[in-house]
Amino acid sequence: MKLLKRLENKYGKRRVYGSLGICTTLLILGGYFLFSGGDSATDTVTSSAKQVSVEEAGMLGQEAVSLRTIGTVRAISEARLQTESSGRVTSVAVRIGDSVSAGTILASIENSRERAALLQAEGAYESTLAGNAQSEISLREAEISAENTYRTSYTIADDAIRNLTDELFSNPNSSNPGPGLRLNSQGSAGNLNDERIEIGNILEKWQASLNTTSPKNHVALLDAAEKDLTQISTFVSEISRLMSEQDPDAVFTEEVIASYKSRFLGARSRVDSAIQSISSTRNALLSATQSTQGTGVASSETEARIKQALGSLRAAQAAYEKTLVRSPISGVVNAFYLRANEYVGMSTPAAVIANNGALEITTSVSEEERALVTVGNPVDISTGDTTIRGSVTRIAPALDPLSGKIEVKVSVNEENVSLENGGTVSLSLLSGTTTPSADLKIPLRALKITAEGPVAFTVSENNTLVSQPVTLGAILGDLVIIKSGIEKNTRIVTDARGLKEGDAVTIN
Repeated sequence: MKLLKRLENKYGKRRVYGSLGICTTLLILGGYFLFSGGDSATDTVTSSAKQVSVEEAGMLGQEAVSLRTIGTVRAISEARLQTESSGRVTSVAVRIGDSVSAGTILASIENSRERAALLQAEGAYESTLAGNAQSEISLREAEISAENTYRTSYTIADDAIRNLTDELFSNPNSSNPGPGLRLNSQGSAGNLNDERIEIGNILEKWQASLNTTSPKNHVALLDAAEKDLTQISTFVSEISRLMSEQDPDAVFTEEVIASYKSRFLGARSRVDSAIQSISSTRNALLSATQSTQGTGVASSETEARIKQALGSLRAAQAAYEKTLVRSPISGVVNAFYLRANEYVGMSTPAAVIANNGALEITTSVSEEERALVTVGNPVDISTGDTTIRGSVTRIAPALDPLSGKIEVKVSVNEENVSLENGGTVSLSLLSGTTTPSADLKIPLRALKITAEGPVAFTVSENNTLVSQPVTLGAILGDLVIIKSGIEKNTRIVTDARGLKEGDAVTIN
């Protein structure tokens, strides 16, 4: 009462008794709901029990198995091209999306040296064939051919010296004070000037021998011409090297240097071809001479020379082909990675050519899953919101050593289906019912993965869930092998998703 009096004096009667009335009302209402709502709460708990299905574990393993995996769409006919030589890309002939036929050249890499070698090999081979044919003609015809080769060789040598290298000497035809090399000779100007004088004497003697009418030893002339051409070839190669190393200046600009490089390359090729021609002509002359003398020439030697020349030609052709990016199949250019004037190295990705009208899907399965897949199995292929039907067409006979899995090929059964080459799709390989075995297999959905490990649920007598820890084996599509924890006759919940131990349930 004293406390009530103090409150009245401090806050007033009206406020104190009003607060007491509100508190009394709240206590009465709380008691009413507490004691009258018991039956309703019980009903709520009862109604919250989850419905589950229960079945023997051994029976669940007889369900149809679906192997879910990811596949990559590939063209049945596809070529991924790489460069086979290094250098500057000199030309590009296609663009992405172009249709090409087998053998089409897509791009080329710098190949002036290879083209020159090919030309030389072709000349040598043709000369060998010609030499073989000449072995059957008269000695006089062989001698005429030798004279023509001797004369042609002089023309080639004279052109290489007086119409090319002499442009780089200030006084090429004089021995007093002598020619003067206009290039940066790196200390070899004296030797080169002396050699130019010697080559000038060789050319004068050569020209004089062409005008004589006295009997000739044609074999000796060809031997001399071969020796002189070899010396001239070395001289031209040295001048060409100095020109390649010449720093551009007001006289020898970059354009002038590039022009000289091209001219020297042609001159060296012609000189080398002339040397090969001399060799073939001399062989034909010797053959005709021996035939005239009655000794003959073994046909095996002639065939050996032809094969040798043909082998050199094939090698030159192969080296030239390596500088070309050529499509081995007909199809569409799906990707192209080369650009003109860029430098590329060996084995650089060049292009992807494929026949986009004929596609298949490639996927892989584990060694355990292989037993569930056979050729002809239906496959559901999911592409976004669309599912189409396919079938297994091929299965690899062994494990891929890189992936450790077995490759499976899937074809599309439906027509007018839009699949993108290189795209990824979801696959469901339908293998039908499983083959009975001693292993206990249950669907993955019947398991719950907890912090303590995987468990399956059984239902107690009071309709609550009881977890049964299990040990897992290999996964086979939607099924998993159970090594221990439950038996085939153990009745378990068929779908453990969203459940936990102790949940109240009702059995369907």
